[in-house]
Amino acid sequence: ARFVAAHGEEIREKEAALTRRLRAGLAAMPSVTLYGPEAPSVGIVSFNLAGRRSGDVADQLNRLGIGVRAGLHCAPAVHAWLGTLQSGAIRFSPGLYNTAQEMDDTALLLARLLQA
Repeated sequence: ARFVAAHGEEIREKEAALTRRLRAGLAAMPSVTLYGPEAPSVGIVSFNLAGRRSGDVADQLNRLGIGVRAGLHCAPAVHAWLGTLQSGAIRFSPGLYNTAQEMDDTALLLARLLQA
């Protein structure tokens, strides 16, 4: 807690940079639908892959060591508004201990999953 209190702004800046990097990598893929603002204020990237169930994609990524969550994320009203109430979405949360390379690797792996 002391570390976060002392380095909060650095942590927010790093998470924002990682979030922007992952969003940019995913936005370049035509089969990816991104949700949320282009410049989010929190380290969360929510998305779906066309023709893929969010839970199935999350399971594949989790088996490959990329921790994501899928579903309604305690926000069914938001998903109803987005039109994803039946499918939910995949949520990736870049954090302090993630790297830019991991964001690139995640986007690359998702591109490969789309080709499979």
